[in-house]
Amino acid sequence: MKRKILMVLFAVALQAAPVQAQQEVVTIDQSPALVGRTNAAQRFADYLNLAQGQDKLPLTLTFYNGTDTAPGFAWLRVSIGGRPAYTEKDFKGGRVFADNVSGDIGPGATQIVIDAGGRIGSTVQWALTTPKPVLTKAQPDKVPTGQTLTLQGKNFSRLANVNVVTIDNKPVQVVSATDTDLQVKVPSDAKGGKAEVLVAVAGMKTAPLTITIQPKPEVTGVNMFSAPPGQPLVISGKNFSPKAAENKVQIGDYPAEVTQASPTSLTVTIPLALDPIQPVWGLPVVVETNTVKSNDNVTVNVQMRVIENDSQSPVAAPAGPFY
Repeated sequence: MKRKILMVLFAVALQAAPVQAQQEVVTIDQSPALVGRTNAAQRFADYLNLAQGQDKLPLTLTFYNGTDTAPGFAWLRVSIGGRPAYTEKDFKGGRVFADNVSGDIGPGATQIVIDAGGRIGSTVQWALTTPKPVLTKAQPDKVPTGQTLTLQGKNFSRLANVNVVTIDNKPVQVVSATDTDLQVKVPSDAKGGKAEVLVAVAGMKTAPLTITIQPKPEVTGVNMFSAPPGQPLVISGKNFSPKAAENKVQIGDYPAEVTQASPTSLTVTIPLALDPIQPVWGLPVVVETNTVKSNDNVTVNVQMRVIENDSQSPVAAPAGPFY
């Protein structure tokens, strides 16, 4: 057992309920009050239990020898997992002793044996704690689907797989982890709108934060199979912004002005810049809404002939060259 001793200073009044008094830690396991029943030496045997993954957390094992209403034992001998660990000397005359046992205790049940001597009513208790994970901020608070979200806080695990992050109760991929930052991937199929994000570190949950997920715009079709520059073109789809200025449209390499917008439809003007080079066939139509681009395979042909998509079957491009 490592002897990375952390002498913890607690008010005497807190010792009657030592674990509950600590607001910044989570109790993983604790013993009941172990009370002397005779004036002779006694042995108390107990088991400390860690779930899988909790052994990777920063862990502190704290002993409380006595309370504000009961005396402590005159002497103590503590063994953990069959090996000597502590004596009354580690308390250095005080009633509280804490040791950093991070990495010393494996998952499952580990036996703690305390041999102690004192008068009837002497009391000792132990508690295993870890710092409480705290989630304070998500950046950006409005994140596109398929993009990376940074979660800031404290007491996360540096091992990515020990941190479980959920968005609206669905686990998401943790890309990287430090004590204070988690990088997570927002699923490409995540539902748009307000969502709750929460972090659980080896089962210990933070309070949730609310983020806004910006869904990817989807282009499902256009109302013209073929149309000339300057002609209005209606783009059908979903997840567009109803504010025209929040949508950008590219037809091929050329920006198209958005004149009308709704969540499922955009009306644009086919760029006049295409006039010198038309006819041009199979120009992709790409919508970018609030910095998120569509990646669909909808195209339009630009030429002087007007062909509505719902009035005539598509025709093959005429043989070139064109002059």
